[in-house]
Amino acid sequence: MAANKPPFIFVGNGGVLVDLQRFDPDRPPRARDLDGPALRPVFAQVANWHKEVRTKHGKVIEEDFPPTALLTSFPARGNWPSIPSLRCVVPYPVFSPDWELIATEGYHSESGIYCHLADLEIPAVPIQPTDSDTAVAKELILGDLLGDFPFADQASRAHAVAMLILPIVRHTIDGPTPLAVADARFETFTGQKAERLAP
Repeated sequence: MAANKPPFIFVGNGGVLVDLQRFDPDRPPRARDLDGPALRPVFAQVANWHKEVRTKHGKVIEEDFPPTALLTSFPARGNWPSIPSLRCVVPYPVFSPDWELIATEGYHSESGIYCHLADLEIPAVPIQPTDSDTAVAKELILGDLLGDFPFADQASRAHAVAMLILPIVRHTIDGPTPLAVADARFETFTGQKAERLAP
């Protein structure tokens, strides 16, 4: 417990021990289940292990590796009240279940969310946005991002906005959220015949 501060071992989904591994330098880290072999370097890192050896000169204490029996039985314990839970890893700012904006790199203990921003720079976000702040955000979404898209109607535009916002507020929703499918026609800039795209 003392060695896990700041935490690098977590309780993942299903109650299994996990750590975070980066398999691709261009992507956020992923949770990896810690089975017996994967626990060996962790145990070796957090504690000194010794064994008693009988020699012709008597008993001698020597350095040792973590015992295999412990590595095999430890994951089966399944009860980790002092190890923090890992809800998910996100590569962008999100709101926690109690509407706290998580926009800093690292583990957020209250929500169990690990935020991996890499080189993404987040400007200061006001806790109480003004009408001007809201207008800027509205223009960013409806103007800069979606302004040139030929939506069939206002309902389609509203669904597109919901698709953009949902990943950021998903953890504030206690329950399932609807799936979304985009199916639209785009006219190419060269005036060619429209192509049907169904992402």
